[in-house]
Amino acid sequence: MPRIQHRKIGFSHMFTCSTGNDVSDGDSGRSSGMTVVVGPDWKALLCTVVLVVGSTIIYVGRSSQSTGRSVLVSLLAVNTLGLLLRCALTEPGIIPVQPLPNSLPPMTVREASSDLGGGLVAVERRWCTACNLYRPLRTVHCRFCNVCILRRDHHCPWTGTCVGERNYRYYVGFILSALVSATVIVVGSLWDFYVACHRWKSANPSDEWADVLRGGIRHFGVLGVVVFLIGIMACVMLLNLVFFHWYLLRHNATTSEENKGGAYAQHPFSSGNRWLNIKSVLFGFPTPSLLGRQGHVKLLEVLAVKPIDMEEEGRIEVDSQPLPSPKSPAAVIEMEPVDMSDASEKLPNVSDASKYSGPA
Repeated sequence: MPRIQHRKIGFSHMFTCSTGNDVSDGDSGRSSGMTVVVGPDWKALLCTVVLVVGSTIIYVGRSSQSTGRSVLVSLLAVNTLGLLLRCALTEPGIIPVQPLPNSLPPMTVREASSDLGGGLVAVERRWCTACNLYRPLRTVHCRFCNVCILRRDHHCPWTGTCVGERNYRYYVGFILSALVSATVIVVGSLWDFYVACHRWKSANPSDEWADVLRGGIRHFGVLGVVVFLIGIMACVMLLNLVFFHWYLLRHNATTSEENKGGAYAQHPFSSGNRWLNIKSVLFGFPTPSLLGRQGHVKLLEVLAVKPIDMEEEGRIEVDSQPLPSPKSPAAVIEMEPVDMSDASEKLPNVSDASKYSGPA
């Protein structure tokens, strides 16, 4: 018999549907069955679902619609709803909260990344006091979900959850599909209104244009006007979102990084090729979830702090303010050149940081 297990992660809820043949993971408390994660703002998600379904039913249900257009709008609505639910129920990249360490760790530790043009750059990783871990590269703690999210873009009120590394592609598909659907509804509504006015004018040739417009609106119906206005507002909002995320995709950036500015304004994670950036974000292999049994080894790799080998690395030399590397294992919060000859003063905490890097 299928069993549904519930587990709370931060302010989100994880539901796992497992059968008697599924193997449970004692370390993480998760079985190997199908898993969905519902964000804390699940009521907002329900409102979005009602808005999509309700607008489609009202539009398709009106007698003036052509069969072909009704089928098109219905298919677009199904696609939009599917991408919305896929984005909302996919685990966005949550890093499990770690046990509280016995002693208070340093708030920042410094590492060296050796993949920035062949040189070395010192980067800082900050301690998350809520999750008890050093935040990995591009990780942000969400105050709405109360967990750290890998490559967090933003917390979306329409999906009720965070948009992060594992569900960002579905979010982009959702807003694109919703924009196309809203555009079809708006254009179709304008055409129906024109037809209604034309029929009214044909039946009442002596009426003024003001009377014709009122007659067209009366024939169009209150619900038709409401759906048209919703479609207009959706088009304006979604068009802005689509252009903004197209810009982010071209530069392999996130909303959080764009809002921070500073070094992130130079798009340090971009490969320099917009198509490679888009391919890596939207069509790359999804990161395995760190919540399950299979993600346990990956979790240790993500949380591990890698100390600098003083003798092997020698000295960090950079000509100007360094930028983070796309392949760096360290989280970039603040960056500055570090003279390794004075490493005892510059890097006091790196050698002790491994004991705070997660479970063994």
